[in-house]
Amino acid sequence: MSLFDFVLLITSGLAAGFINAVSGGGAMLTVPALIFIGLPPGVANGTNRVAVAIQNVAALAAYQRQGVANHRLALSLALPATLGSFVGALISIRLDDAQFRTVLGLVMLLLIGQVLLEPRLNARAAALQQTLKEGWVLSLVFFVLGIYGGFLQIGVGIFILVALSAFGGMDLVLANSVKVTIVL
Repeated sequence: MSLFDFVLLITSGLAAGFINAVSGGGAMLTVPALIFIGLPPGVANGTNRVAVAIQNVAALAAYQRQGVANHRLALSLALPATLGSFVGALISIRLDDAQFRTVLGLVMLLLIGQVLLEPRLNARAAALQQTLKEGWVLSLVFFVLGIYGGFLQIGVGIFILVALSAFGGMDLVLANSVKVTIVL
């Protein structure tokens, strides 16, 4: 690994850690960086999960210290999300590198708009605040989010925040705390 590769990975990892802790979409930096240094797309996607897990442990500890948590809700939503993630992971491992690279490229192009519009999406979702809290609709939403997260994971944090704000009726800070638990 060259010095440039090392600096690229450290820089993208630090930036992604910050982005993921306060919102989501950090993998839009790290996965391409891992591919750029030579990892196959599927391996880069899988490798990125290690960093995401570590980031979420750190973020969860910080939210816990601040007393911002709803573990009961987070764990109740983590169950359908985890089941969905197994489905998504099964889909992901069945694709060859060329297919995965195509899907990754398309998703990243589609997510650029989501990342740029995220503050507006969260504001709109907060204005819609419905009080489903823990109904079957919310479980279904998190199962589908789990499929996407298990398949690709890039940007899933943004979608979780929007879902928690719109369907869970919670503010952004608490939603972020719940998000890091679910993603972990």
